[in-house]
Parts: sequence; structure tokens; C-alpha cells
Amino acid sequence: MPSLVSKGIIGCILFTYVLSWLSPMSVDTFALVPQNTMVTHFYVWNLLTSGFFEPRLFLALFTCGGILLFGDKLESVWGPKQYVIFVVGIHLAIAVATFFTAYVCYVLDMQWMMSQYYSGFLGVLAALTVALKQSMPDVELTVAFISLRPKYLPFLLTSTGLCVDFIVRNGPHAMSIATKDGSAPPGSQTPFLVYGSLFGWAYLRFLQAKETTTADGAPIHGDLSESFAFHTLFPEPFQPLIAALCAFIYAMVRALGCCGVWHKQYEEHLVATRVVVDEDDHIFGDMSQGRSIASSTADAERRRKLALQALEARLKNVHKSPLGDDESFDVEGDALSPADGGLGVAVRSMGSSPEPEKDHDA
Repeated sequence: MPSLVSKGIIGCILFTYVLSWLSPMSVDTFALVPQNTMVTHFYVWNLLTSGFFEPRLFLALFTCGGILLFGDKLESVWGPKQYVIFVVGIHLAIAVATFFTAYVCYVLDMQWMMSQYYSGFLGVLAALTVALKQSMPDVELTVAFISLRPKYLPFLLTSTGLCVDFIVRNGPHAMSIATKDGSAPPGSQTPFLVYGSLFGWAYLRFLQAKETTTADGAPIHGDLSESFAFHTLFPEPFQPLIAALCAFIYAMVRALGCCGVWHKQYEEHLVATRVVVDEDDHIFGDMSQGRSIASSTADAERRRKLALQALEARLKNVHKSPLGDDESFDVEGDALSPADGGLGVAVRSMGSSPEPEKDHDA
């Protein structure tokens, strides 16, 4: 049985389809028409409602099937709260990015993007396939007697959607997309599909809160594993080229000093997982192998603190122990390394201090 959240999303999509059929002009109010959002009107709410407004029957049924197939599985892994945050947050990001894309195109003398409507759950569905790839990449899903692994779904859905959208808008029946009732004509699904996949990956890669924490108790965000690098969203033959392109982009962004937050988070991930990575690796690629000077420094500082705490505890208890009692003191193994500036040696020497000379005059 579908969960309550999935039932609510499906109900909204089907209700808006019926509404668009009964009142075609509702498209101008509830779908994202950029000129209605901020220019001729002030329909700011369509940034939210556009994701659940679907006036096309085939896409309404397709997205409802995707919610039943993908959404329930993710909700069982994340819980209802995180699932709702993901769906609503990703759609708002898609809608805002689509609006600014249309505005930039308007400035570049492509005014038609401002008057078309953009709506539907297809962009969020693309983000859900990315999340499914992260959560269960090798679990086989059966779709219409076809078994698919989730790791192939993001590229398959996005590429198929882009091809169909191109054919519909440029094929022999392209003129049929024009409306006769005066409402806004349908826009391309390309912005929703592309932004949905991109924002879904970015949120899961950098922003999603994890249960693990750093040495200071700060939560770890995102999934920096190799299996979820950006190039893994593409087929294997294209992955080396995409990985090289991502490395170039990251190098350019780092040179401009715009990656400080993500690089700091990257180092926190290394300290928490106690993994050393290569200096040439980057946030778009593999962060699970190699060496990092910054992360090694942070880990050494953590071990120094542990050694200092152990030394202070030993000094407090030294007067409580019987003279000559060679009691042992347990300290975390990595806190006694030579990189701690000799603190480990000091702690170990406390456990084997020589007995004081006895007073023979007594």
C-alpha cells in the first residue's frame, strides 16, 4: 500500500489534471509562467504549485507510477519528514532556477520562454531516481516485466525525456502544442529534467544530514563516496571524460576561492571517517582514497587533544595510587603516535615512574 505522503502527492497531481481539464485557464494561475510570476502579475505561489500541477494525462499517469515505484522505497529509508523535505526543497530549487533561466533567455532576446508554462512532477521524479541510485544502486526493480538497476535510472529517465521532448516540440506535430483558448502554451520539460537531476545529486552529495559526526560532534552532511561521484550518473564509456571535465571545473572554482565551504566539509568527512585522500581529488569525484595534508593535520590535532586529556587524567590520579603501583592507563591507540609531539611518550612514562627512595632515618 502507498504511504500517506505518496497518496497525498498522487492526489494533488490527479486533482490538478482534472482542474486543468475543467478550467484550462487555471494553467496561468497554478503553472509556472515566468511573466505571471513577477512581471504582469505577482503569482509567486506558482513556484510551489507548478510541481504538482500536471495538465497532460500521460505525464500525470507516468509520474504517479514513478511515485509508487520510487517514492515509497525512499520514504521507507529516509522517513516521511526527510522525504517531504527532499521533494518540496528540490521542486522549489527547480522552479526558481527555471524562472531565472527564462529571464536570462528573455534578456538574450528569447522572449517566448517568459510566456510559456512549466509544470509537472517530472523534475522531482528525476531527482528521486538519483536518490534511489544512492540508496540501493544494485537492487533490481521490475518495471513492466523489465528488470532495471537503480544506478542506470537517472541517465535513462533524463536522456529519454529530453529526446521525447525534442521530438514533440520539433516534429511534424509540433504546432499542436499551441493553445486555442488563450492560455499559455506548454514549455519544454528540459529545464525541469536537467535541474531535477542536478539539484537532486547536489543535495544528496553535499547537504543531506547523516547520522555520523566529526570528532567535535558536528554532523556530517552529504555522501562523498566514490560510488556517488558526479560522473557515475553517466554510462561507463562516458565516465572518464566527465570525470576529467569535473576535475577541470573544480580546479577553476578553487582558483577563484569559491569552494571554501565544500572543501571544509570535505575535510570534516575525512576526519570523521579517518580516511586519507589524494590532493588532486575533488568534491565532484572520489574522496575515499589517497592523501590530504589538511585532513592529516586535523587528525593529528585531534590525537594531540586526546593525549593531553589522558595526561591530565593521569596527573589527577597519580597521588591516589599506592607508591610503586605500576597501574596501567588505557589511552586510544592513535593518541600515542609520534606525530603528537612526544605526548604519547609522556603518558606512557607516567605509568612506569620509579619508586621514591625510602627514608632510612625513619
